[in-house]
Amino acid sequence: MNNNSTKTNITLNSPQSCSTLIQSSRVCKPVVYNGETNENANLWLNAMQRFLKLNNLPEHLWVATAASYLKANAQLWWDSWLNSCPLSENEVMIDDFKTTFYEVPTD
Repeated sequence: MNNNSTKTNITLNSPQSCSTLIQSSRVCKPVVYNGETNENANLWLNAMQRFLKLNNLPEHLWVATAASYLKANAQLWWDSWLNSCPLSENEVMIDDFKTTFYEVPTD
């Protein structure tokens, strides 16, 4: 079997390089999460984790990538939580994000 597809090599050490990889991904991108009552937080978080794993993003960029899909109330919550946290966004681990994610206020 002859495979003529080319593979893009991207150094995954910054959100910008991950953004480039995600834009070229064939994996279905997750929807944004607004923190509205009609949204299922568990489904969104599970879809986001699948997306991060399938795109082979390094774990230290998972939280920043997931946070980029937060909008409205969810984005306000994240900004507030991050401002009160002594860690930078790239230092927050996915398990901490998941634990605090369920605190997102809903409309």
